[in-house]
Amino acid sequence: MHDRLLAELLGPRPALGALPRRLRELAERIGAAFGGRQVSPDSSAQLVRAFAAAGVTSPRPARTCCAGVDHPAVPLLLEYKELSRLHAAHGWSWLDSWVWAGRFRPEYVPGGVVSGRWATRGGGALQIPRAVRRAAVADPGWTFVVADAGQLEPRVLAAMYGQAGGEAGQLRGVRRSRFPEAVGHVEAAARAGRRAGWYGRGWAGPARRRRRAGWS
Repeated sequence: MHDRLLAELLGPRPALGALPRRLRELAERIGAAFGGRQVSPDSSAQLVRAFAAAGVTSPRPARTCCAGVDHPAVPLLLEYKELSRLHAAHGWSWLDSWVWAGRFRPEYVPGGVVSGRWATRGGGALQIPRAVRRAAVADPGWTFVVADAGQLEPRVLAAMYGQAGGEAGQLRGVRRSRFPEAVGHVEAAARAGRRAGWYGRGWAGPARRRRRAGWS
């Protein structure tokens, strides 16, 4: 499905190191829009010179393209940039690296960043562009359910543990009655962290631990 999607957007799979057909066509049309100049859409310097020759002075062509400049090359450049990003980040090389036996197999890292959110070691599993998501389909006889809660529940629990005042305090009883096991895990983790000298996201040295305990 992903391969068909790429072929639909970029053309047939090119030889290794070559541009897909759609990108080559757009590059030719961009050059024609600049009066037949040899302009590489991937070269900022060449684009600056080409726009300058057309009466558009800007050191940053990408920003110029987004500023509503009335030039026939602008929509072609925007399309080229979008498809080029797709080809580089989620094209056939990505497909060969991260998809096999009909499945996308990223390397997820639960709690991989300091905020507690998940991360990945490759494949860009947390930032798959909308166009590529169409390749995720259910097997025959199955239903594919999409849900994105933004890890809301564990993050709320982690942010509210230990708080006894305000709205958080008012909700303590509700949380404990509805999610007793989850609250128990959070509080057990907090106790273990205090015993080990961890407070919040940082390590508390001996002097800091004594101050927190009221010893000095």
